[in-house]
Amino acid sequence: MAELIGDKGKPRLVAAMFDNVLAVLLAFLVSSRVPGLADGARTALLVVTYLAYYFVLEALWSRTLVKRFAGLVIVKRTSGEPAGWREAAIRTVLRVLEANPLLFGILPGAIVVARSRYRQRLGDMLAGTVVVSSRRTGSPHGLALTLSLCLFLGACVSTPRHTRPQIAELADGSVAALLEHLRPTSTIVEGDPIETTTIEELIREHQTPGVSVAVIRNGRIEWTRGFGLADVGTGRAVTPQTLFQAASISKPVAAVAALRMVQDGLLELDEDVNLKLKSWKVPANEFTAERPVTLRHLLSHTAGTTVSGFPGYPRDARLPGTIDILEGRGNTDPVRVETTPGSIWQYSGGGYTIIQQLMVDVAGKPYAEILRERVLEPAGMTHSTYEVPLPLARENEASTAYADDGSAIEGRYHSYPEGGGLWTTAEDLARFALAIQQSRAGMPGSLLSSHLVNEMLTPVMNHYGLGFGLSEDGRRFGHSGANEGFFCVLSASLDDGWGIVVMTNGNGGWPLCELVRMAAAKAYGWPAFEPTRRRRVDIGEVALARIAGTYEILPESAEVMSRIALFPNMGTIELKASNGRLIADVPEGAGTQGRVEFLPQSELQAMERVTGRLMDFLVVDGKVTGFRFRDFEARRVD
Repeated sequence: MAELIGDKGKPRLVAAMFDNVLAVLLAFLVSSRVPGLADGARTALLVVTYLAYYFVLEALWSRTLVKRFAGLVIVKRTSGEPAGWREAAIRTVLRVLEANPLLFGILPGAIVVARSRYRQRLGDMLAGTVVVSSRRTGSPHGLALTLSLCLFLGACVSTPRHTRPQIAELADGSVAALLEHLRPTSTIVEGDPIETTTIEELIREHQTPGVSVAVIRNGRIEWTRGFGLADVGTGRAVTPQTLFQAASISKPVAAVAALRMVQDGLLELDEDVNLKLKSWKVPANEFTAERPVTLRHLLSHTAGTTVSGFPGYPRDARLPGTIDILEGRGNTDPVRVETTPGSIWQYSGGGYTIIQQLMVDVAGKPYAEILRERVLEPAGMTHSTYEVPLPLARENEASTAYADDGSAIEGRYHSYPEGGGLWTTAEDLARFALAIQQSRAGMPGSLLSSHLVNEMLTPVMNHYGLGFGLSEDGRRFGHSGANEGFFCVLSASLDDGWGIVVMTNGNGGWPLCELVRMAAAKAYGWPAFEPTRRRRVDIGEVALARIAGTYEILPESAEVMSRIALFPNMGTIELKASNGRLIADVPEGAGTQGRVEFLPQSELQAMERVTGRLMDFLVVDGKVTGFRFRDFEARRVD
């Protein structure tokens, strides 16, 4: 202001600069607390809030609105001394400030305590003044610096605070604690000694060459590490930067993208999706006539849609488009509604392919770009991509996929254009889990509003929310994924700040993921993933012989049984009685070394030794006719 002249003006000069900084900080706080804004809108709100505050301040403190604007303080030189080295140094500082606008909000505080006789001159220059006689002339430097600071802070609040969560220095003790608690099985049988094993032994036993692990503790990524090989042929090791296929963990990531579009008013959770679908429509039938398919149905697997999963395509194959897949012109059946939406829970990758097309139609952008803009970049998942096929430039970052017998998948891996093709790292998925936890905690700049993240983490049916599976006790969320040659799992607490991601590059990776997750819970005291405790039951040789025999896996179950790496590539299973146990000898190349052991729990039930899963034998007219394992069936053929 014009009154800020000479020594008496110094306190007011400092005050002028401080109210400038105060205006910026107030704008920062206001814009960061408003949920659901796109990045550009949040930055614009910051600048508008700053300007509004400044105009109000001017109107209250001075009767002339344009005397001082954005730090343009008008002063005059109080002496005629020529500029010396000190003033040259001051100008150098100013140039640094222009290159680093954030410092503009820091140095005024230093001016307060400065004792130099050049304090006012430095203050004048920082405030953006041009010192010429007594003419009231302002420079645009102050405005430029202040608005630059606004834009800088705008970038800070536009990018959620969880984008770059701090990763603690790798604590060997923390890693060792997990490794010390690795067990060869997920069950404890009464009377048996407690055994331990090594990660190398598990890799060898389950013919899965490589594993990547990321651990979240106390609301941050505590450590991430790779074990084994990403590519056996070249000897390339797994590192924290190695890319794996996330498979069905792609679904919750896609769900967050869809919910962010709901947050922005582009989609509705409970609206007929055909109202927004443009290039393809869910075919009408008697089920959709009763109730239309909504986004909520699709996200929660309650839409009644067909096609549970996709086998993928060879790496060099011509990939079908999304509409071709929906119409059955790829390598799966058409996606159709076969039950009344909302009536049952039925896992459907086909339903998520509809979501994929819905987002593309509404956003008018490629699917990979939508996911990058709405989830990957905001969550700080810097290594991840939905690009299918994976760009050639990133080939050396990707792990090779390995089949049941430990051999490499032809072409190194399959491609999945149906939306399950996320390439990512364990660390990036841990960042994603942190983003969900921070959204639930209502942290500023979170991916989702509190309302939407609570919708996502509320069970709809079968302990499944809008994209995530939920534990029965309501304390954990997560998802697993299985593509050809890849298996992975993400598990995290809702409110306690812990979680784990395990990614493997083999069809035998499922037990390995379970055992690593269980070891982490034991090592870090998490209230989850307890081993299954079973008793050894002696049912007698006669009862054991009754259930021993040859069984044929039903065709509709064969693919899924292979996925869980129990009886891969086997059309028939021969169960033999041996010393009070049932043994399934697994032929060479089937993916599990040696044999699969079952411990009888009753005359019509046995437990798989490694995983603790129960096998129930089916009886018709007093005869054992088959068995059911994890809802998959085999019939007796001997």
